[in-house]
Amino acid sequence: MEKVRRLFQKEQIDCAGDLCNNQWMTCEMENNMGESVCFLLLLMVLPLEGNGAMETFLLNAIAQKDAYDKELIEKGNDFVDHADPEKR
Repeated sequence: MEKVRRLFQKEQIDCAGDLCNNQWMTCEMENNMGESVCFLLLLMVLPLEGNGAMETFLLNAIAQKDAYDKELIEKGNDFVDHADPEKR
């Protein structure tokens, strides 16, 4: 979140309240014509719950949608879990 805060400061974007994940925030900035522009922003840092990288989040979402894909993903996960029993 600190990188987002610095970017907002650099671009002179003001948001009401703290930057939060999965929560709408009202923001305001000045456009190139000097006009004040208000907008809503929703930061989505994924996954919202659980551990894992973006790839894991996406694979889980695909598995929930389709039984065939779920089976392929489970087989791939099983392969990864058992491909290197010595953990090299």
